[in-house]
Amino acid sequence: MIISRTPLRISLFGGGSDLPWFYECEQGAVVSLAITKYIYISVNELFDSSDILLKYSNFERVRIASDLNHRIVREMLSGRKMAGLDISVNSDIPAGTGMGSSSSFTVGLINVIEAKLGNQLGAPELASQGANFEISNLKEPVGKQDHYAAAYGGLNKFEFMSNGDVDVKSYSLTEAEIDYLESCLLLVRVGSVRLASEILGEMKANSGSDLLRESISQLADIARSLNKDDLFEPEKLGKLLTQSWNIKKSTHPQITNSEIEGQIRKGLLAGATGAKLLGAGSAGFILFVCPPKSRVLLASIFEQSKVICPKMDNEGSVIIYRE
Repeated sequence: MIISRTPLRISLFGGGSDLPWFYECEQGAVVSLAITKYIYISVNELFDSSDILLKYSNFERVRIASDLNHRIVREMLSGRKMAGLDISVNSDIPAGTGMGSSSSFTVGLINVIEAKLGNQLGAPELASQGANFEISNLKEPVGKQDHYAAAYGGLNKFEFMSNGDVDVKSYSLTEAEIDYLESCLLLVRVGSVRLASEILGEMKANSGSDLLRESISQLADIARSLNKDDLFEPEKLGKLLTQSWNIKKSTHPQITNSEIEGQIRKGLLAGATGAKLLGAGSAGFILFVCPPKSRVLLASIFEQSKVICPKMDNEGSVIIYRE
């Protein structure tokens, strides 16, 4: 048995500029934080059978990979001609909540399958293969930032070049700096689940809009200009987060709703210095920034089952067990 563990992420700034229709014309930039909420994928040999057994939110057992309903697993295994596998998937956070779970799943699946084949891939290979698989093979209207956040871990600034290259700049933080940054962040669940591809697909269809491109360009500029010192000034960080959120809301009418805006106002009144919804929009997790002394009160005003105090993951996608 082999088990991969792959982190989910918080996209702080620049979301949207990692989409091919944008960075192929204008350089994109995203600041992203991997967190200690994970997707675990185990692969074992299926006893005395060449079937493929797949256990996730559904249960599938098929004779050949092309019969699987799970699109990512079906396409990945069909291309590799593997059989006799028992695959199990577990996640700390449900899919469709703005944490980049689809990309983390793809990166984690590549990692564990390559390990099963006797290969060891580094973060650059995992990230590029994951992004190319979803964008080129599956034709999903997604960006690259989530694959890179999942593969690398940590806090990074990713810059997306017109030729497809990605420049990775890691923020080097001490343990004390990590502790301080973590104490300034709070996640609150809002709404149900949603498919990011629906909103992203509509944005791609409108990619010729000058207004949309200008908005995404502004988001990339905020990410590109973010300095390390900004991370430790809750007032400035919160202001930048709110600025980004206001710009992002202009890119699609379904990104926000009255519930999201009401929860954000509630948090700002309780001491948060800024907030934004993670992911493509309409549901998921609101990220609040606040001074460390305000986080206990801020967390207390929300339903506790919906609150997460995020911690940073520094490892990215790794193989945690190999028998």
